[in-house]
Amino acid sequence: MWLTITGNVLASENNNEFATEVAEIKLLLKEQPEVAKNKSISLLERSKQQDNELLEIEALYLLGSTLRVIGDFENIEIYIERGKALAKQYNIKEKLIEFAILESDTLLQKSNMSQAQRILEDALLFAEQIDNDKLVNEIYIKQGYLLFINKQSELALPLISKAYNYFEKVNDNSNMVFSLNLFAMIYQANQQWEKSIEYYLKAIDYSQSPEKSYEMSVLNLNIGIAYFKAGDLTQAKEYIKKSENISHAIEDKLGVAYALNSLSDIEEELGKLHSAIRIKEKALVIYQEFNSVNSVFYVNLALIRQKIKIDDFDSAEALIEQLKTSKEFAENDLFKLDTLDAENFFFEKQSKYEQAYAVLIKKQEVEKNVEQKENVSSLNEMQVKFDSLLKEQENKLLKQENESAKAQLAIQEQRLVNQILIGVILVLIISIILFLYARSHKTRIMLTKMALTDSLTNVANHRATILNLDEEFSRARRYNSPLLIALVDLDFFKKINDLYGHDIGDKVLIEFASVAQTSIRDVDYIGRIGGEEFLFIFPQTDIAYLESIIHRLRENLKQINLPDEDHKVTVSIGITEIKTTDENYSEMLKRADNALYQAKSQGRDRSVQLLNTQRVFAP
Repeated sequence: MWLTITGNVLASENNNEFATEVAEIKLLLKEQPEVAKNKSISLLERSKQQDNELLEIEALYLLGSTLRVIGDFENIEIYIERGKALAKQYNIKEKLIEFAILESDTLLQKSNMSQAQRILEDALLFAEQIDNDKLVNEIYIKQGYLLFINKQSELALPLISKAYNYFEKVNDNSNMVFSLNLFAMIYQANQQWEKSIEYYLKAIDYSQSPEKSYEMSVLNLNIGIAYFKAGDLTQAKEYIKKSENISHAIEDKLGVAYALNSLSDIEEELGKLHSAIRIKEKALVIYQEFNSVNSVFYVNLALIRQKIKIDDFDSAEALIEQLKTSKEFAENDLFKLDTLDAENFFFEKQSKYEQAYAVLIKKQEVEKNVEQKENVSSLNEMQVKFDSLLKEQENKLLKQENESAKAQLAIQEQRLVNQILIGVILVLIISIILFLYARSHKTRIMLTKMALTDSLTNVANHRATILNLDEEFSRARRYNSPLLIALVDLDFFKKINDLYGHDIGDKVLIEFASVAQTSIRDVDYIGRIGGEEFLFIFPQTDIAYLESIIHRLRENLKQINLPDEDHKVTVSIGITEIKTTDENYSEMLKRADNALYQAKSQGRDRSVQLLNTQRVFAP
């Protein structure tokens, strides 16, 4: 579409050679975006020298498009604003819409999704007014992608399907590939890996781009990520390396960074953490060069977790502090939640439970704040629409009241209709508000459950377990009743992961949690407080009864089977009871941790009891 406009505009200036140059830059945009950028800058400078503003519009759009592909969003806004102003001056409506689409992409990169959505809505209305089906369907794709990013795939699919059917009908392969790529991303987000890979491969078949092009780089990267999610690391690495090589060939530095970031994830999955960190840090340097805010933030988050896993706590702590003092942390609640998650993981891995609990409290406060903002935003949007509708009705009434006296009866009738309409709208708004409140209440219940349950084992998570311990400790102190706790650690669990893989390791954790729940009473508690570490809480329990529970647990553990029948799952246990001198539950946890350490030192597969009267070693 834009080449047709360019041809018409340039033909009117008798400069057909520029139309050829514009077409060449468009082809280079796919194969060599850096070269396309330099040629666009050259074309822009010549248009200014010749005072050719129509040519300048095309050069500005080409330059903006190349900067979008390269990922240089820092300078793109200047060219978009200048292009919009000129397109408006010359009333080139199609170009105004194209610049609006380009602007929405820029806002999306800066996580300003609401503004991007508003711009696309306005552009869609404009495209429909001028009956430009191609632009209408291009906007459908952009809106579908935005909905997908907002985790609203069920709303995105109809828009993308509508656009795909149109582009298939008009044989627009480029936009068909874009649509297929989005279908694949949605299936990938829903963990339908095989379906996702099928659509990515279909997109490659439809693509008419050269082997070494931006489009092929993106498709190969996405296929590799899908294979990675499906657990096929060999295929994943092959496709992602191919994407990296293409990005190097076309001098797409940002594409190289995306590939390196994914290769780091593969190395981590293979247990090569030091290699994963080195690769991830290379990707970070490129993201920082392009001032890619989102990518810099999430790569730093991944580095924090990788460094924690190799016990490099000093580096991890420095990165956490860097994120917490960043502008993004202060302004973006989602960034803040992810950072607090990483900080909680940092403290948990060091058994600093009080600090971890304090971080979880902060996170809960942020989650409440996010929910309140969403509700306020929804209500404000409804209020604006309602006010607009009322204003529209008032204007209609004023216009009618200025008519002749013969229309008075009709006006009164119209007023009645309007009042009824307003009443219906008020009822509708109240219904929506009540629905939002019910949904908010339901969401809070769901979030509370998720916040208190370990997603893998379905037992209480660290936060819920500590809350239970604090409550039982206070109750035991208040009524001077007995309270026992047992800190349980699965022996040589890292070896299980290394020998059989993380899937088997996760299965062992799930089966252990199930066995443990069947071994205790309804009044007892169990929670996962670390990777392979669980805390049992036994209110109103003496040591004799606890020993019978421990014996039953060890017998039930024999039900857990590993690929190697000679390899059995065993546990080390540290047991303690409440003391009159204990000021808080942390002192009990420290004794239990000390007892667990002694159990491991004694050779594992045993329990050590640190009680008020004696120390007993029970293998």
